[in-house]
Amino acid sequence: MSGVIHDLSCTNPKCSHIESNALIVSGRIKRCPRCRSRREIVYVSVRSRRATVHPSERAVVWMNRATGSVATPPLNNVPMPARYANSGYERVEFESLHSLDRYCKERKLVNAKASFDNSGNDDDL
Repeated sequence: MSGVIHDLSCTNPKCSHIESNALIVSGRIKRCPRCRSRREIVYVSVRSRRATVHPSERAVVWMNRATGSVATPPLNNVPMPARYANSGYERVEFESLHSLDRYCKERKLVNAKASFDNSGNDDDL
């Protein structure tokens, strides 16, 4: 049986069980053995246990926190135009897939890159 070894953490805040060197076969992560909640792969970063994304690959939006307006730049490395900066917009980078997923869920958006693959196999989702 072949697979990939990762550290897994329970997503239930009351449990938070961590299993080191768990074997993941066919991309399927088994539920927590203690509380049966979902688990996620643990990547260690300086700030949190969430998997961080390299700065060159982070999703970026320009957000005006006062009005709630959001503008999406065409690329993540494009400088913000003066008209946005003068209107109170600020650059917001999503440092982890979790933070991007939370943003998308709040605004009823779908992150196509993270939610779908190009294999044509619907059971991979």
